[in-house]
Amino acid sequence: LTKVRGDGVQGMSLLSTSTALTLDANGRVTKPFQLIAHTYFTSSSADGAYAASTSRNGLVIKPNASYVDVGSMYNSSTGRYTVPIAGKYVAVMSGSQYNSGVNNYHMVHIRNNGNIQKTYYNSLQSGSSSWTHMEAFTIFSCSANDYIDFFNSCDGATSGSDKGGFDVNRYTAFAVYLLA
Repeated sequence: LTKVRGDGVQGMSLLSTSTALTLDANGRVTKPFQLIAHTYFTSSSADGAYAASTSRNGLVIKPNASYVDVGSMYNSSTGRYTVPIAGKYVAVMSGSQYNSGVNNYHMVHIRNNGNIQKTYYNSLQSGSSSWTHMEAFTIFSCSANDYIDFFNSCDGATSGSDKGGFDVNRYTAFAVYLLA
């Protein structure tokens, strides 16, 4: 269904009174139900955070809070962003990685169904500060119910190693959203 108004077209209503898509007179589109999950750490002891004792390295990063989660994609118990419909999805992270116990490098793997699609590597410089900033993104073609996650690795260490870890609150964030 469409409704034409002086300031644009409002279209495709759901079975309820909610509007799924609006196109204004300038061609701008808003989609309030667009799939997106934007997560972060509020606790420094969450898996992947800088004070998570032995759960900082060689594991799936599990932010424990979300700014927004339209479509309920994110599961903080597993660290997975499960996509409900097929499409192209963007996965992005930006944050500060703690250098405690790290000698050479930080890596973040962005994975689809446990398979690495992109690896982002940050080599530590001699005399570097105690924090290193990292940014990473990739685009996935996903089927319905695929999952995306972020995997943390420092110096090639094994699971549970007491190395690295991300900062909390506004310093580190992870997001997955439907592009097309």
